[in-house]
Amino acid sequence: FRLDRNEEYLGEIGQSLLSENEVSARTDGRIGQLLKPESGLVQILWLDAAGELVGGRPYASEDVTVGETRGALPSGETSRLARAVGRPVYGAAYPVLGGKWRFNVHVPIFTGSRHLGTVGGVYSLQQLVVRELPWWFSERYRVSVHDADGREIAAKSKVEVEAGHQQYIIPFDPPGYGLTLKVNAYQAPTRWIPVLLISALVFLGGVIVWS
Repeated sequence: FRLDRNEEYLGEIGQSLLSENEVSARTDGRIGQLLKPESGLVQILWLDAAGELVGGRPYASEDVTVGETRGALPSGETSRLARAVGRPVYGAAYPVLGGKWRFNVHVPIFTGSRHLGTVGGVYSLQQLVVRELPWWFSERYRVSVHDADGREIAAKSKVEVEAGHQQYIIPFDPPGYGLTLKVNAYQAPTRWIPVLLISALVFLGGVIVWS
């Protein structure tokens, strides 16, 4: 749901980003709202119809990509696909320095049938997992993201789960590309107060029956 909402917001601000010579104060404010930590987005870039980078917020990123950056912006392949299908398309996850991972969404912008360009949203996979999951869920479950080779690339908690606990694995799509979301249940601690209360009720019931 968070990713779907962000797609809509990127599409809404894309018209003004690609049709105005400069970013208006209203559009800049909307970008600031969209870049709040809970959205998972860490950067917004906009490209013209030819795929050339026009601008961004922030324009330069502190995180430097590592090695081959399939899916990183600007990605002509993904932008062309988004333009062809006329809807947002996600790129593959890619590593940046510091052991972090990112992925991008390419949102094509049209005026009528004319393609103005593409707005790209850059997601921090770690920030998305950490911020979006509620605290009460992470107390009971360890949530991690794994790549197509099964390597863990992001996690909500560093506390490992013992073998044999319940485990759930579902595709993490979008962005897809073989990513999976793994949820492991922690061993729930024994709650002695409810146990003692139930035991006392059973004991008293037995005493009443005996008497």
